[in-house]
This record gives sequence, structure tokens and C-alpha cells, in this order.
Amino acid sequence: MHFMFRARKSQHLMRIVASFLLMLVVALPFPRAQAQMPGQASQQGAADTEEVLKARIDAAYKLMMDAGRFDQGYAQLRATLLDAARSDLYEFTVESYSNAGATFLNNQILDYAEEIFAEGLKTRAMQQDVEKRADFYLNYAMLKQAEKDYKGFVSMCATATNLYARYHGKESQEILYANDVLATGVAAFGQIASAINIEQRNLKLAEQVTGTDDRFIWKLQNNLADMLRQMGAPTRALQYDLAVLEKRIGYYGPNHFNVLVSANNTAQDYLDLGKYDEALRHFQQDRDIAVVLKQEGNLVEQADAWLLYTRVLSGTQRLDDPTLARLQQLTTDPSYPEILAIRI
Repeated sequence: MHFMFRARKSQHLMRIVASFLLMLVVALPFPRAQAQMPGQASQQGAADTEEVLKARIDAAYKLMMDAGRFDQGYAQLRATLLDAARSDLYEFTVESYSNAGATFLNNQILDYAEEIFAEGLKTRAMQQDVEKRADFYLNYAMLKQAEKDYKGFVSMCATATNLYARYHGKESQEILYANDVLATGVAAFGQIASAINIEQRNLKLAEQVTGTDDRFIWKLQNNLADMLRQMGAPTRALQYDLAVLEKRIGYYGPNHFNVLVSANNTAQDYLDLGKYDEALRHFQQDRDIAVVLKQEGNLVEQADAWLLYTRVLSGTQRLDDPTLARLQQLTTDPSYPEILAIRI
């Protein structure tokens, strides 16, 4: 959802801005001398050091967290980014635009994220030999996916992977991660067959590079299984999901969020195969973990909905008026039951 009201923008930024600010910690405090008239900003910015620019970005985010001061903080952030763009701090400029755009993307403030990425793309720094450009393009690709711009998404991903290959090598962890972003994004646009081809090649390369016991391998297998399930191949998906479930339990223990994800995915495979007893067992495993975790959100309610849906399909739950009313509440979205799935 694209949040249109500034007050809500401020609330959503508060959720992750604390972690973002940890990346912006500097040795020097924010100097009082920086509080100046807007017309003076560019002149002062031309002489700003990287440390001062970091402090100004820090202050801008803190200002956005104050009630009623979101617009003022955002204006200060944009002014600081422009001052960075006018400097010769090329790596800092690219990274700052990339981080800022990703922050607004993560909070679903897509219009502001687009403004920042579009401006950053035109900076002098983005024309330089700067390694961080790869991260910028990959973050921009994720925004293009959120904006449902397929052509823009693929173009940005292609540029990112080319840069990762150039700076880190064709078998680097960065390339593997970017290819996974490409595959899952292509799948999200409905191009499942293409996505499977990309992810299968990526998984094969990753196994050659890292071996089969790396947690990133489990993530790729998890995502490939999801694509196979969407394509109507639950038997193939189940092979991956069962293996990942076992490995995640062995690594994380029985009550971890990643185990919950795999239990849910495995249950969906069994559901698609008509093996309702196994589906119910794994959805119950999903629910038990959700109860233990006590996380924010509706993980328990999601599991309950899957359990109800499976019981109805299996014939063990009567389709009486209360059950029908509950199902109607769950099926307002045409993508049901996919809306109940938990992805990672």
C-alpha cells in the first residue's frame, strides 16, 4: 500500500530509521552552525566534509521522526543529498542516495523513493568508477518491481549484475544475491517459467561456490520451490521444501521464523497434492511456532486460516454457515489462498 498521508509516512519511517541511523553514526556531533537559511545551504554544502554530510543526514532523519516535521526533515535530507552530489565524494554520494531511496522503499513511500533514485541516477557520482553503483541499481530495481514497472525492473537488475560481475566476479556472493532478486522479481511479474530458469542456474552456481549446507542455498531452494509450486509442480517443490525444513530445524532449532516459513511452504505442497493429513500436520507446526514466537502481525491467524481451508477441502470441516462466512472473509482477494502464504 502506498501511504499518502505524511503523518503515516512518519510513523512507518520510525520503524526502521533507528537501524538506518546506526549506519550514519559519526564521531563528531551535528554542529549548530549547520542551522542556516535555505539559501545558504548549497554554499555551505560545497565545503562540507563527509562527516558533516553524514551528520546532516542523521539530523534530517531524526527530524522526520518528530510529529509534524516530516516535510521539513525530508527537505533537509534532499538538500543534503544535493550538496553531496555537488562534491567530489563520489562513493559517499552514491551510497547515500541508494540508502535513502531504499529506506523510503522499505516503508512503501514509493513516490519519495522514486524522487531520490531518479535524482541520484543523474548525479556526477553515478558516472564515475564507483563500486557502490551496483547496490544503487539493485535497490532501484526493487523499487521498479514495487512500482510494477517490469521493463525498468529488468533493466536495473541487468545493470546491477553487470557491475557486480565487474567488481566482484561472476561467481561472487553479490552476483548470486542479485540473480535471486531478478528471479523472484520476474516471478512476481508472472513470468514463472523464466524465473525458474534463472533460479535453477543461480542455485547450481551457488552450490558450486558455497556447497549445499550454506544458508543462502536454503534460501534459493526455498524460492525455487515457491516458483515450482506456482507453476503447478508441487511434487518438485516438495523435494526442496522438505530438505530446507530439515536443515533449518537442525540449524535454528524448532521454533524459529525461518522454520515456520518452511513448514508453511511444505504444507502448501501437500495441500496441492491432496495429502491433507500431511498438510494439516505442517500447518499446525506453522501455527505452533507462531504461538511461541509471539511476533507482531497475524502469523497465528494466517495459520488458522490455512488450517480451516485445508479441513474444508479435505471434507473434515462442514461447510456450514459460520464456516462459509469465515471463508468469505478470507477470499476477498482474488489471489486467495496465496495471500495467506508466508514468504522469505
